[in-house]
Amino acid sequence: MPDTETPLQIALSADGAKDLSWQANALCTQIDPELFFPEKGQSPRDARKICASCEVREQCLQWALATNQRHGVWGGLTSHERSMLARAGNKTRRLRTAKKAMREDTIVQLHKASVPVTEIAQRFEITERSVHRIVKKARELQKQSA
Repeated sequence: MPDTETPLQIALSADGAKDLSWQANALCTQIDPELFFPEKGQSPRDARKICASCEVREQCLQWALATNQRHGVWGGLTSHERSMLARAGNKTRRLRTAKKAMREDTIVQLHKASVPVTEIAQRFEITERSVHRIVKKARELQKQSA
């Protein structure tokens, strides 16, 4: 094996503050690291085959996403695939946040229209306490912006 660092060694040096104990079980530590960093135009197929049978594939992928690894095959995905996955996750989060904000605005509007709290809670399948919390949060935000 060449004197090149393995993906595991690169990972360990990149962030010693996180728990990286899962990497001790990574199959890539037993393979030529160049396989996981194919040159432009080379296929990542062989690296993917190894990743497919690795028991820590998911942890590897999560680590690569969290640390924004821009090169190589991590968790069975290329940098381009990880980038697409991260963008899709960001869109999903933004959509979920927007839906939550619209839902909370509707709850506040219903409360202002004197719809009983019990009815609001039933309509949105939440507790009455949650309705009160949402209304209180909206009042606090309104006070801050005034």
